[in-house]
Amino acid sequence: METQGVEREERGRKERRGGKERRGGGREERGRKEREEERRERGERNERTERGRKVRRETWKHQHNEGVEREERGRKERRGGGGKRGEGEERGGGGGEDERREDREGEESEERDMETPTQ
Repeated sequence: METQGVEREERGRKERRGGKERRGGGREERGRKEREEERRERGERNERTERGRKVRRETWKHQHNEGVEREERGRKERRGGGGKRGEGEERGGGGGEDERREDREGEESEERDMETPTQ
């Protein structure tokens, strides 16, 4: 079936992402390399944490806690919560609550995981 005489207005990629371009002010313009270089200057480095999550580590040069290492998680992970959205750590569905519970219980939850037999 061929559509005849129908004009479609093609919009650019940025235009199509309605509303999103306002968030995160001015992140789009700088390329990946510039951001990485800037991060290197600040002394950050990417590392994987104990749970295999990509984390950005940097030593913090602020007044009282100078030289203290600070971990920063990616934007997607920060979104925690999500409720019934499944366990995908990516979109934070359950990932957030899980994280909080683990902080409270500490080592116990890891031991419990080992006890449960895997099918």
